[in-house]
Amino acid sequence: MKFESMKIKKFFYILIIFGLISINFLNLAVAESIVVSKISIKIPETNGNTKYEKICMIRGIWHRVNLTLNKETSNLSLILYHGSTLPNSRDETNYYKWAYNNGEWKDIFHNKYINPDYCYHDSFFYSFYLGIDQYAKVGNWTFEIYSHDEKIYSSTIYVDSAVVSLVLKSVPVNIRVEPFTEADYVSENEFIIENDGNIPMLIFVSYGKFGSVFTTSGLDTSIKPGQVRNCSIIVHSLEIWKPGSLKIRGDAIVYGNAKYVIPPKRNVNLIESNVSIVLPINLYIGHSGYEIKSLAGDITFQYERKIIIYYGEIKRILSYISGNGLVTINISGEKIDIVKVMSGGRTVSLPFTITSTNKTEYPIAVEILGLEENITGYLNYVLESGGEKWAFKTVVEIGPKPPSPKEEKSQNFSAYILILSALLIVFVYILISYIRYRKKRR
Repeated sequence: MKFESMKIKKFFYILIIFGLISINFLNLAVAESIVVSKISIKIPETNGNTKYEKICMIRGIWHRVNLTLNKETSNLSLILYHGSTLPNSRDETNYYKWAYNNGEWKDIFHNKYINPDYCYHDSFFYSFYLGIDQYAKVGNWTFEIYSHDEKIYSSTIYVDSAVVSLVLKSVPVNIRVEPFTEADYVSENEFIIENDGNIPMLIFVSYGKFGSVFTTSGLDTSIKPGQVRNCSIIVHSLEIWKPGSLKIRGDAIVYGNAKYVIPPKRNVNLIESNVSIVLPINLYIGHSGYEIKSLAGDITFQYERKIIIYYGEIKRILSYISGNGLVTINISGEKIDIVKVMSGGRTVSLPFTITSTNKTEYPIAVEILGLEENITGYLNYVLESGGEKWAFKTVVEIGPKPPSPKEEKSQNFSAYILILSALLIVFVYILISYIRYRKKRR
């Protein structure tokens, strides 16, 4: 009996030891399981692409695949294949495998679609710099991750073609410069360029024969998907520029950025693919607020569209003629009085004739007087050159008679008296209220 009791005790001891060993092995197995806690797949320096609510990978373009694990491992394998089942016949159109093994980064199957120089590992973080061929199949692909041949992650991603697309807004761009002046001018409005494609691109704006005097401000040559650039045009005008208006064609061009393109065994067409959109530009060479009208030959006439004067005010209005030829000018007024007309710095009678040149502007000064309050008058120009006639109008808005300095002083004095009276009334009221309050307290 004693011997049997000892055998039973030994059996229980062995059972307990075996249980403890089993528990330790289970704990060790649980502790060693690797889990992917975070993953991102995106073109470097971008926010990444999605399509059909899936992570989107663009074929022919380098991507950065970042993995964060729950613990460090010395071996990782990434497998990407077209569809939901492993293809039997595998090539660059349907299958890829990359690996990290004790500090080494490799493309296992094709040996060309990874750049080890841009891969790195830090503790639980692993970053692969990889991509797939530009002729890989478009559609759903399966993406799997293994650690020491144990699958730790699987998902469906979408593989798409590169899209080079450009959106141009706020056009045409208007630029006004002073005639016969060498100076820098900024366009009156900005134009907006947006990368509407799915890959980073390079931008170039061409101005054709005006490229030596036109530059683009606010334009960074690199633009990422969804990124917007607000740009303006700077013009360096020349002294030989005479008054007139020009419609200029610029071209906003974007094309694939070689920095992100994978060199495949075939010719790369992503870099060569580009999109060009016409950038219309209106260049006005003339004075601000002036209409520019072409007459015979190269003769131009500039006059103000609209002016505002007070009733009874005498105001000087300037207009300009340039270009080669003789021009006869007659000037009249409606609801305004023509006080004086000056040409070449001297008073002239109407009509008068000038000899214009294309090397400078010929100014004409007209002094006008508003005849009635709160009405609209007109300053009329009739010009004749080479047997042809042209008629133009400047709108003259005549306001009320301005107050004289004495009236202004009188109005200001009255206002001061009113303010002081109001303050005095308030002070007296407060004083009376205070006296009444003191009397009640007594």
